[in-house]
Amino acid sequence: EIVGQNGERWLWGSPPGFESNAEPTAELKLKILLAGAPPGTDLRQVPYTDPAMKMGPEKVSGNPNTVFGDAAPDLTSDDNETPPQEAEVVRDTLSPVNSGIQPSAEPAESGVSAGLEKEIREVLSTIDDLNRREDAGPNSPRSQRWGFELKLLVSHGSEAVPSIIRELDQTRDDRMIASLAFALRAIGDKRGVPALIRAIPRIGVPLTNCNFIQSASLFDKELVAFFQAHKLDGQGPAIGCSDAPTEVANALRELTGQKFALSHIFGLGMPRQVYLQKQRLHRDAQRWAEWWEANSGLLMSDADYASVNLPPLSMNPPEPVDVEQSLAKAFWRTGNQLQALQIVADTNEQARVSFLDLDTGRSEPVPEAWRGRKLSAADRLSLFNWAEDEGYDLVCDRYERADGPSHYAFRGIGLKAWQLDDHRWDDQSEYISLNELTSEGRKVADDWLLPLNDDTLDIDPTATAPFVVVTREGSPVLVYVGAETTEIAPANQIIQIDDLHRPTGFVIGRKLEIKLFEPLRKK
Repeated sequence: EIVGQNGERWLWGSPPGFESNAEPTAELKLKILLAGAPPGTDLRQVPYTDPAMKMGPEKVSGNPNTVFGDAAPDLTSDDNETPPQEAEVVRDTLSPVNSGIQPSAEPAESGVSAGLEKEIREVLSTIDDLNRREDAGPNSPRSQRWGFELKLLVSHGSEAVPSIIRELDQTRDDRMIASLAFALRAIGDKRGVPALIRAIPRIGVPLTNCNFIQSASLFDKELVAFFQAHKLDGQGPAIGCSDAPTEVANALRELTGQKFALSHIFGLGMPRQVYLQKQRLHRDAQRWAEWWEANSGLLMSDADYASVNLPPLSMNPPEPVDVEQSLAKAFWRTGNQLQALQIVADTNEQARVSFLDLDTGRSEPVPEAWRGRKLSAADRLSLFNWAEDEGYDLVCDRYERADGPSHYAFRGIGLKAWQLDDHRWDDQSEYISLNELTSEGRKVADDWLLPLNDDTLDIDPTATAPFVVVTREGSPVLVYVGAETTEIAPANQIIQIDDLHRPTGFVIGRKLEIKLFEPLRKK
């Protein structure tokens, strides 16, 4: 027998089409329950046709028609069969863990009853709990449950906004910030704008999960319709919730009509890098706060939400890294492709990332002022001055050779760089000092991060190699210079982070990977 949470019972046995003497797996049980059989049904009579299940250990909650996860049909496609009409969503009873939500002793706000406010707080607590769980990734059962809870939160409309604001003001979890920003955008209440702005400096520090998508192969038609109704143009095939910078920026844009970009940052590194990341986010928030306080009266009449009251950046800039300081490699890396700036300037094609800040992780395309024309010497000087003022450290440019063809290469902006032996990139040493790295490396003589040939010691623009660089701010970073990208990948091709040596990419330019350092922590 299969026994449900509320005592429901189904008779289990080998169904037609499935031959096994083994104990039925949870996946197989769930597939049988997809038939929507009521309690008491002999499941041995239900055909089983699809053994390709990819579900986690927790599948169903209470009702046999309830489905979370990959086993559910994808209702975003018209090719799928119609699921059982009587499918019912049953919310399981998870106890909140580390929710960060404190019971409020204040009276209900804006006419919201105490009972309703308590219910909204419970939904917020459950969402926070689901966000913090290890299996809260795309298409996991927890992610599906998260979708139901978020839909429930949004269904309360403006009555939920005061509670959402309180939670947004205290959470430091990226996934929770993203979830609450999505909810405020879906509700469409402009009272949430100041809290969204105040949340900006807390995005990505520390990094919890970059580009986190809680998407959707969903069984419930209404839930699919909910996410599709709040899907933004250009979001792609996935439905759900994106990362915190994207969701906060989307919410602010939808609620105000104003579009200011928010920085995507590393969220970790040496203390000075972390400070610079917080400083960048605070600058983004300050820009939004100034705009909102000048224009909120044109968008809403509630004066209580006219001021942002953005807290100051309460951190003094740490000193740069000492050359003898022991450094630990962060267990993290990121791949990127920088677009050759001359390509953008010459053709005015869609501008992608051309400039990269190695202290913060911020990136930017060639600004419009320098697009659509041949760059003169004066243009280049002004463009590089702009990049230096903005704190960028690396750009993809064309390296011209007197005795051969030109190549796309990385050009440092005020960097110091040393080429390292290949083994240093994957070296698993627990720690190392900057002085040790630079003393064993080959000092780069100019601005170009171009590998030297091991035999001739001549520059080889086509080669790949790791470098340790020190930014103008004194931050050490490991940079692996990959291949030139001279071919645009087909739209349906997946480019992996380890495709560093292939000439195919999303843009014409060059590939790279980055590894950061962290302070060595005492055991």
